[in-house]
Amino acid sequence: MKRQKINIWVPNEGQTYSKMMMRVWITELRATRKHKYNGVTLRPRALNTPAPVLVAQANVGVQDDPPWDTLPHPPMSDQDNITTLRVRREAQNLKLALIDFIEAYPLDGRAIRVLTTLNTRNFNYVLNTLAPKNSSWQEVNPKLMAYVKNYIKAIIEPAQQQPNQGPKWWQDVNATVDPDARPPNLPTLGMFGQMEVEGEQQKRGRSPHGENEEWAHFRQSLDELTEDINSDRYSLVDISVLGKKWIRYQKAGSLPHDGVSGEGRFSQWEQLKKHISCLNILKCAKLVRLDEQLSGYWEQGLDDRPANHLNAILGKEIDRLIEIARYYYVDQCELDRHAQQRIRYWKMCPNNDIYDASCGLHGDRCRHLHGRDR
Repeated sequence: MKRQKINIWVPNEGQTYSKMMMRVWITELRATRKHKYNGVTLRPRALNTPAPVLVAQANVGVQDDPPWDTLPHPPMSDQDNITTLRVRREAQNLKLALIDFIEAYPLDGRAIRVLTTLNTRNFNYVLNTLAPKNSSWQEVNPKLMAYVKNYIKAIIEPAQQQPNQGPKWWQDVNATVDPDARPPNLPTLGMFGQMEVEGEQQKRGRSPHGENEEWAHFRQSLDELTEDINSDRYSLVDISVLGKKWIRYQKAGSLPHDGVSGEGRFSQWEQLKKHISCLNILKCAKLVRLDEQLSGYWEQGLDDRPANHLNAILGKEIDRLIEIARYYYVDQCELDRHAQQRIRYWKMCPNNDIYDASCGLHGDRCRHLHGRDR
């Protein structure tokens, strides 16, 4: 029988104990992979070292889904923070719609808790039709609570005997966002004002003459901004108020045809402003007041490029420019460099250096914008 030479590894004084344990752990892993030795089947050895248990990276942070069908309330660590709300995978789009809704109307923890008691259809009703006159939290939250309690939860759908039947929207397997859902017999603006609020005195609705005057003022303001977007009569606060009024009139159906609904072209501003929605007009006016120089270069760079959905693509582009104007300062030299590019991207470069407003990857050939931190 041939003798085999066995080498015994002994750590030196300069080697640490952790290196020795890692070497032993790797040796045992290698022994575990061997199934046979000289024709004899080996039993897998269990690792008996004090090394930590390794977890696959794909499993880190993955939690088992709770029993959605039996939960009375959705898991939520902080009732005032909507991002901590856990919903079913199929209901993620409804959660994103609720986050967008909270950006327009600030909701507190009680109002969010009330919305979690609605099924998918009623939840879409609230998102599409709730339009209080004032967007302050002192008015939005009581009006939402009264609207859900006195109207939405009392709706009995056809072929049903009780209102608000079925699974809640956060546990619904077939949860979908329906922007066209409208409840039967939609309440008028006067009914919104007359709804009784718990703990407060009943309020009277505004007169129809006041509603007509407000609508006329809204249309006049939009016409003036469309004609001269640089008008000094409207500040950022005024444009924010007009944006909230647009949301209310859009939900009420007062703006059925608002801009081009399909494809179009990024033509020159004098032609483009006739085909975009009122909301995009307000966004462009907001950009002008945040950074007039950036807005001017954007208007000069309208190169008649086509767009499958003109208003949607233009709105996203303006939103990115508004974020750049808020958090970065883009000087004229950078705007001149960007205007010379044959293909331009109106968004911040991922390799942007906020200290010297440069791109270390592409240099002067970069198609993105670069700016300093404000």
